[in-house]
Amino acid sequence: MSIATISLKYGWWIVAGAVLTGATIYVASNAPTYLYQRDVVEIVLGVTERCLATQITTNPTYSVTPPSFVRTWTTTNGLTGTNFAWVTQTVTNTLSWYSDRSMMVDLDAKIKTLCPYYVDTNSVYDGTTNIVMCTFTGLLTSLDLGDHTNFTSTPAIGTNAATFGPWAWRNYIVAWQERYKVLNALKMMPLGYCTGTNFGISNGAQISADSYWYSSTNAVAHGLNNLGPSDGTVYDIIMSYKDYWLGSGDYVWFGFSGGPMDIGGASYDILFYMFVQAGVNQSAKLTLLDSPSVTKIWNAAFRGEFIGNTNAIISVSHTASEVNVGITTVTDDQIYADFNIWGTVTPQFSYCTNKYW
Repeated sequence: MSIATISLKYGWWIVAGAVLTGATIYVASNAPTYLYQRDVVEIVLGVTERCLATQITTNPTYSVTPPSFVRTWTTTNGLTGTNFAWVTQTVTNTLSWYSDRSMMVDLDAKIKTLCPYYVDTNSVYDGTTNIVMCTFTGLLTSLDLGDHTNFTSTPAIGTNAATFGPWAWRNYIVAWQERYKVLNALKMMPLGYCTGTNFGISNGAQISADSYWYSSTNAVAHGLNNLGPSDGTVYDIIMSYKDYWLGSGDYVWFGFSGGPMDIGGASYDILFYMFVQAGVNQSAKLTLLDSPSVTKIWNAAFRGEFIGNTNAIISVSHTASEVNVGITTVTDDQIYADFNIWGTVTPQFSYCTNKYW
């Protein structure tokens, strides 16, 4: 007879009978003084979904692999006396009646690894030109958690000073609350970095360009792919942090010219690399297909790099979901003109989302 479990999200389970409703320790009143299974669920699934958001291929693979734990449970299934018998059961990603310290230690490592894949929201605002990525110690400092280097292990009790580091062997509410607060801060990613379609994100966009060298039409490129002519044709793309510079030919290119987060953190690029005709406007457009509440453009600007021709008329405009850029030179020449786009993705997470403090 196996131990009964009930399904949670993301392939996780919990022992049947666990109470998942009611007040948690992650509320303003902080009335509960004991740790309940519903409190553990918040942290475990909060880590899991933030790992899932780092998906980088459709295979799928992830920048931070979602956690997976296999455990062997032993129980008598309530049998006693002559009917007594130990029963073992192997379970995967399943929470029991008790918190699993070894699991939580491993999840701490995931939290630390996740931080640089998420944006420091203090650097995100209209007009930003420097979207900064989170660091673990930076979050502990800005949120005033632990000793700003490690989580609290044991809180100050009486004359005993607080200690900091790995999980203590006893559960303290402050330790769980600190993990919750860090996960709550991991809520926003660079534009194009989360390539999966989880959490209300499609990462869909449309790109187009009008660019000519006399009678010849240049190419529109996205990442490593030449999509077709730059004659105003609209191309549907899925944005991805792996969309590096194509590196050859004459084209209008969309992606990350120096790899992920090359300029000022979360910057996506539109790059003109071609011969151009004097007096002919070379233009390009990017339109995001997700809602601005999910994917949003905060700024766009000319980076100011040329090869050959330094006299040109530059135009840049943007809304929360669209960027239009243009360049017109005064002589025929070869150009390298780069435009940066600062944008973010906000996955619609379900756990550790209540900023109660």
